[in-house]
Amino acid sequence: MKEGFNRADYLALPEVQGFTKYLAGLIKDQNNFSHKYVNRRSKRVFSFSSMDDALNQYSWPEGKNDYKKTELVLADLRSQLRLSLAQRDEAMALAACLLVFRWGGVYAHNGPWLINYASTHSVLELLESASSELTSETVNAKLFSRDQLRMNAAFTKVYSLIIDDFLIYDSRVAAALCMIIVRYLEAEGHQALPVALNLYTMPAKEGPNAASPKNRDPNTKRFVFSKMHAREDCHALSNVKANILVSEALGVDGFAGYPRSSSVRAVEAALFMVGYDLGLR
Repeated sequence: MKEGFNRADYLALPEVQGFTKYLAGLIKDQNNFSHKYVNRRSKRVFSFSSMDDALNQYSWPEGKNDYKKTELVLADLRSQLRLSLAQRDEAMALAACLLVFRWGGVYAHNGPWLINYASTHSVLELLESASSELTSETVNAKLFSRDQLRMNAAFTKVYSLIIDDFLIYDSRVAAALCMIIVRYLEAEGHQALPVALNLYTMPAKEGPNAASPKNRDPNTKRFVFSKMHAREDCHALSNVKANILVSEALGVDGFAGYPRSSSVRAVEAALFMVGYDLGLR
């Protein structure tokens, strides 16, 4: 029997069932949700009254494309990635990954690494092996490292376009989802963070001497989440867990007028907006 993280076992945990029910209420606008912060660049105050509201205020790159326009950009990137896999085209796969990195603002270290990797290895095999593992019923997260399968804030974006119903797990999505987990635990009177809901978090990507650093730390005195520290196995496991939590919360329903088939991505986009900064709580 394969060792690793089993999806069915995870979903059967009472704390997972409790949280997905709570998250479903937020997604379907049945529970009160509010959050606000000040954007460091524009100085604009962002205030959200629901998950739908967060999605409606989505923009990426910041201040440019709204969610509708971003959908079109991602549809093109998705098409290129999937065509490269279907046609077994290494050059197309590499080019498409690099475009995804540039779209996500994560090219700096990941682009040169993948170009170098492609000179001696198959990008197609890397993408296929990682995607297969991430969608397995039992996931062996230990396969993900800089020397094996890759998973970080860049590669999660690529996998989200190859795998159906798979969300991007970056520092913003992690911060928002963990903040919501804290709200759930507080509402239910929990005294400690259940291991099953301990998703790994990441700091914002900014200089060490930023004048006004963004707060993406969801920790409280009672509930302390583990730090990622660039451990790719932890990133892979948290990505899979986050995907299960959001998918289960959605059930068979769509979100914000989107069909179920594209609603995981829509919820991810709402979380992305919420998780820019957790400071004003």
